[in-house]
Amino acid sequence: NKIDAAFIWIGNGRVYLFVDKMYYRFDDNRASVDYGYPRVIKDNWKGLPESVDGVSIWRNRVTYFFKGNSYYRFNDKRIRVEDNYPRPINPIWTQCTVAKLNTQNASVTSKASILVTFGMLAIMKFLFL
Repeated sequence: NKIDAAFIWIGNGRVYLFVDKMYYRFDDNRASVDYGYPRVIKDNWKGLPESVDGVSIWRNRVTYFFKGNSYYRFNDKRIRVEDNYPRPINPIWTQCTVAKLNTQNASVTSKASILVTFGMLAIMKFLFL
């Protein structure tokens, strides 16, 4: 299966992988999926669509999910999408700058942001350096 989105959630510091309508919580220390996973996205990430295309943690530590041409601001404390979302990606997200990427080994050459794409996997991570 392809991974649609992956990120380290601020809520608990764990790695989450989104695949179709399911999500997995990954344990870095054991290099394995946590017991009881996968789970259904809509059952636990309230307000998100059935599946997601991407996810980003913005530099203000807010989690954003993307699906189609919409984005969802996620409230990490209430574990649900904020009111008045989803919103259209244009014009807000089309004005973002992209870090220069060394495609040979996928290393980042900018401290501003990371955009890594492997096939259908897209991970956006914004650094606080």
